[in-house]
Amino acid sequence: MTRYGMGVPLAVALAIATTGCGEGSTAPIGSKLTHEEIVALAREFQGQTLQLSGDTLVQANGVAAAAGVPVTVDVALDTTLQCEGGQGTVRFTARVHGTIDEERRNATLRFDVTLTHRACAIQAASGKMIEVTGAPNITMQLEFVVADGELADPITGTTRGAFTWRSGNERGECALDLTTTLSPSTGEGRVRGTICGETIDEST
Repeated sequence: MTRYGMGVPLAVALAIATTGCGEGSTAPIGSKLTHEEIVALAREFQGQTLQLSGDTLVQANGVAAAAGVPVTVDVALDTTLQCEGGQGTVRFTARVHGTIDEERRNATLRFDVTLTHRACAIQAASGKMIEVTGAPNITMQLEFVVADGELADPITGTTRGAFTWRSGNERGECALDLTTTLSPSTGEGRVRGTICGETIDEST
C-alpha cells in the first residue's frame, strides 16, 4: 500500500467526502435540472472545497510540525471567493480538529466544511449558467484515521444541506442528505442517502 506524508491522506479523504453527487447519482432531480447539470453543480462544490481546504490542512500540519510531539490541533479558515465570471460568491468555512503525531505519521481527525453560496454562477457542460444560493448552506463532515502514513479503514463522511437554483425562467430547490463510506485498503466505497427526495445507494 502507498505510504503518504500527512498532507496527502487529508486531501484524499476530502475528495472522497465531496463526491456524493457524481456520475453515479440518480438521474434528473430538482425542478428542471438534468442529471448532467446536477453533476456540474456537484463537481463545482467539490472543486470549491478542495481549492480552499489545502490552506486549512497546511495550518494544521504546521502546528504539528512546530510542536515536534503529538499535539491536539484545532484550525479554522473562513474566506469568501467570487464565482464564475465574478458572478456571486461562495463563503467557505472549515475546521480541522483532532490529534496529529508527525514523527509517527499518525492522526485522528475530523474535518467540518460549510459552503454558503450567494447567487453563485456555475456553468454546466452544455454552457448553461446556473445560479446557486444556499438554503442556508451545504455542510460536509469527515472523520478518518491515519496510521503510519496510511489511511485506515473506514473513512466516513456526510454531506447535508440545501440550495436554491435558477437559470433563466427556471428555478427550484435541492436538498442533500448523503453518507459516504470508503475502504482505503480496497478502494471500495458506498454513497447512500437522498438528493431532492430521490433515494440513492451507489457502490464502487
